[in-house]
Amino acid sequence: MNILKNIKRKHLWGLGLGIIIIIIILVLSGKHNEVSHNDTELIPRKVKVFAAEQTDKIETKLSLQGTIRPKKFTQIRSQVSARLEYLEPIGSEVRVGQVIARLVDNDTSRAYTSALGTFSDSQGSFSETKILNLQTVNQAELSLNSTEALVEVASESLKNSISLSQEQLQQAINSASVAYSGAYNSMEQVLSFWGGGTMTDFILKRTPTANLSLLGSSEGAYFHLRDMFKKLRQVPNFDNLEQELTLMEDVVEEARLFNDRVFRILSFSLPRINGQFTQVLVNRYQAQVILFQTQINVQDASIKNAKTLLSSTKISNSSSLLTAENSLVQAEIARDNAKSSLESTLSQAEIREFSGSGQVNSASLQLAQAQGRFDDLTFRAPFSGIIISHRANEGDQVSAGKGLLEMGQLQEVEIEVLVDSKNVKLVDKEKEVLIDGKTKGIITEMSPSGSLETGKISLTVSVDNSDNIFSGGDVAEVELSLSLDIKSSFVIPLSAVTITQTESFVLVVENSIVTKKQIITGLVLDSKVQIVGGLDSGDKVIMSSGEFLTVGEGVKVTE
Repeated sequence: MNILKNIKRKHLWGLGLGIIIIIIILVLSGKHNEVSHNDTELIPRKVKVFAAEQTDKIETKLSLQGTIRPKKFTQIRSQVSARLEYLEPIGSEVRVGQVIARLVDNDTSRAYTSALGTFSDSQGSFSETKILNLQTVNQAELSLNSTEALVEVASESLKNSISLSQEQLQQAINSASVAYSGAYNSMEQVLSFWGGGTMTDFILKRTPTANLSLLGSSEGAYFHLRDMFKKLRQVPNFDNLEQELTLMEDVVEEARLFNDRVFRILSFSLPRINGQFTQVLVNRYQAQVILFQTQINVQDASIKNAKTLLSSTKISNSSSLLTAENSLVQAEIARDNAKSSLESTLSQAEIREFSGSGQVNSASLQLAQAQGRFDDLTFRAPFSGIIISHRANEGDQVSAGKGLLEMGQLQEVEIEVLVDSKNVKLVDKEKEVLIDGKTKGIITEMSPSGSLETGKISLTVSVDNSDNIFSGGDVAEVELSLSLDIKSSFVIPLSAVTITQTESFVLVVENSIVTKKQIITGLVLDSKVQIVGGLDSGDKVIMSSGEFLTVGEGVKVTE
């Protein structure tokens, strides 16, 4: 009996111990899951930052691409249709005057031999002299008549060009005057409305607002805009119309900035239910701001279009008149040459008839022409250099104008690259650049104006290639360093800035928390932007614009 009790007691004790162990395992497992879950929730996202420091320069590097070409280059072309017999091999170094290509044409060779025989027989062919003289005189007279007609056509064309240029310029002036008057009236409306009709007081200066500094600066901006406007002429000075349009363009831009300030004042305003500054008044003012903004945008586009039209009309007129004048000059030169040619032909015909040497002269001319065509079958190097490429193969039948080979001097090569016109003022001739990250080059040429299609400026870079690093036709990368002196301020990547309709800001990290700082931007150079207000030295600015970060979020800063 005691033994049975002992067995039952041991069994119960073991069962209880097992239950306790299971409970402990379950509790520990639950806490582990809870800890793991909490750890997952608390892991902050990683961001890259840089410390804001003031500087007096904006510096950046432009990476441009261009095709390598020899500085001295030529393409040898066939002057006649013939079979290509010989080409100097590619890569051969040749001296000036050395034979580099040769054509074979049996007809040309026979013509040359025949011309030699004709020259010998021409001494007995005096009877053909009169016919030849008559033909040459008639041709000279026809040429003179033709050139005189061309002079009349060119003179009439010049008159038409002058008349058309005057009409087009007057149309551009009229269009610019209309644009100027429209902009003047719009600016007057903006200033009159916000100036209480008299332009002597800023009607929003007592607006209850949470941003008093903005209110104060906006009042100053209003009177600055008013003073700029009062310097404008109500009717522009047509003798200096482009400058007048530029002044109006500046006033329109200043009005746009002022209008933005007014919108921000109204956004921060504190309307009162029982008072003069109610929500209804705020809504009416905001509607007026939107209306003015539309007018300002329209006038800004109108002024810019008027400037462009006026400038392009002057350029087009100048080009048209120059072309017409050149055509007249060329026609007059051709007429004078035709007169001289006729006089010379008559004189030569008389001499041939009296001296009996007409046939000899004709045969001599034929021989010279045949000699020239025969010489056209052989090509000699115009300068010392290297054969770069073949444009045809030995044995080919080539036509007149067909390229045979290309030669050049590769000791010095050139690369042409294109730069935005807004950056070209930071580039000088003789400026040093880096080619493919290792070879230095020099800017030797800059086009005086940009492309009408792209607005970009062409730069020519010269590179010493005495060690034969570069080959013609290769694409090279040109690295151009740009630097712009500024008043001491902050310079940050443009990608770190977020710009909306109402504000510009960056995200910074303070005590591992994302915060937002409103900023004022200044000059922009490629991917860098000047910050003239809103940042402090040492601010940890987040590298990207923070599209996926929220203000107040905890983050971890990484290198």
